[in-house]
Amino acid sequence: MLLLAAAGGGLWMAHQMRMEAFVRFNLNRIANMADRAGRQTAPVTVVALGGGGLRDRTLDESGMAEVAARHGVDQLQFLRIVHPQGEFADFTPLLDRILRLKPTLVLVDRGVLARERSGLGDVEATLLALAGLWQGRDVLPDQVAIQYGRSCALVPAGAAPPAAGRDEGDLPGLPALTRFAGRAKAAGIPVLLLDPAPAAQAGEAAAASQAASQAAAQGLPVLRPAMTAQPAAAGCQEARAAWSAALMAGVAGTLAAPRTESAALP
Repeated sequence: MLLLAAAGGGLWMAHQMRMEAFVRFNLNRIANMADRAGRQTAPVTVVALGGGGLRDRTLDESGMAEVAARHGVDQLQFLRIVHPQGEFADFTPLLDRILRLKPTLVLVDRGVLARERSGLGDVEATLLALAGLWQGRDVLPDQVAIQYGRSCALVPAGAAPPAAGRDEGDLPGLPALTRFAGRAKAAGIPVLLLDPAPAAQAGEAAAASQAASQAAAQGLPVLRPAMTAQPAAAGCQEARAAWSAALMAGVAGTLAAPRTESAALP
């Protein structure tokens, strides 16, 4: 019995250490963004929360600033916070600090609202990490690689695979996001659901449409970058730059919209 209790305690501690590493790393990034913005005259600060799909679709900070300037958004400070295979609850420890940052805009990728991990999944991930110790691997993930490492496989619209038995357009994280958006609105901070441009597959387009309807029913604005067709031969960087340009065009339009009760901003 004591052995089981000790094993359970060890797993819990290992899991907490992994989560704490993510939280501490990104709290520092938020603080660094605040410092950079404080040295500018009229910064536009955009915080985007998402999973690996958001990271793979977007350029890094300097690239996003260059794209933003071409769309009339000067002095952009763009902070993309990624939790691979994450759900919205994973970002909860960061939300208060994000509100204190008072960003111009907060974007939340639809993928993190579509996921809902089980406790068993967390235990499995922790066990795999602990098993890696025998092979000399670090039990704590490389946070720099998580935030900036990317593959060439650009994630299509939807980003998150549906859980077994769940409709593709279902967003279990939407109530928590709606509560956060309410707090942000009280502080004058718009929060938008970022919905990747629908893929060619009818199922993806239907899921995107259903997700947008759910968000609208909760009074949450939706930003869907208007992508033009890309050549089949376009490489990863070209596709990434195109999606980033579409995203910044949407951000520029959102920021230019009048903030009234009927406008797109909350």
